[in-house]
Parts: sequence; C-alpha cells; structure tokens
Amino acid sequence: LNEKVTEEREMDPADQAASSTMELLKSSFQNTELEEYHNIELALEKIDDGTYGVCGDCGEPISDKRLKMNPNASRCLRCQEAMEERD
Repeated sequence: LNEKVTEEREMDPADQAASSTMELLKSSFQNTELEEYHNIELALEKIDDGTYGVCGDCGEPISDKRLKMNPNASRCLRCQEAMEERD
C-alpha cells in the first residue's frame, strides 16, 4: 500500500490522470464481464426450464437470426425496439 502511495506522489498530473483512466476502464470491463456472465446464466436457466428463445414480453418465439446474433436475447426484435423507444 505504501508503495502505491509513494508511486502516486512521484507521478506527475498527466501520469495520475492516465492511471485513474486505466482504473476506470478496468472497472468498466469488469462490470461488463459480470453483466455478460449474468446474462449467460439467465440463458442457461431458460434452456433448463424450456423458455429459451421465447420473448419475455409477448411470449412469441425469438427469431433464430436474432438468437444467433445475440444468444442471450430475452425479447423478440419488435418488443426490444418498443422497449428502447420507451427509454
């Protein structure tokens, strides 16, 4: 811990900014990976209970093309677009 503090004190402002940016990027990647992991878990649960490929909003099948592009899609394209329009 002391080494890190000493290193930060020795860094100029540009180095400190670069270091902070790298830490933020690392955190962002970790959050993205965690979100992807949860999406995969949910897709596997849906496979187990027989609801994989079924839209969670309208109950219609999600197209094979959409599932190939996004295997953990939980909505059909129509419902996904409608949801995005509301946001």
